[in-house]
Amino acid sequence: MAHPARNVFYPQMTRLLGMAPPHFRDAPDNGKGKIIDGSRICNELGFEYQYPDPLVMPME
Repeated sequence: MAHPARNVFYPQMTRLLGMAPPHFRDAPDNGKGKIIDGSRICNELGFEYQYPDPLVMPME
């Protein structure tokens, strides 16, 4: 399960909500961003994400 990059996730969500997309500054890490790995909580505690892919979760 991969977490989408912020420059993918936030524009898509704001579009779905009818909002203006955000503008991001250049990151000091050359755009590599953070790596988010949520598998540890699943493996160690048996946690299951309700929406494994944030890009397909419903907006309420």
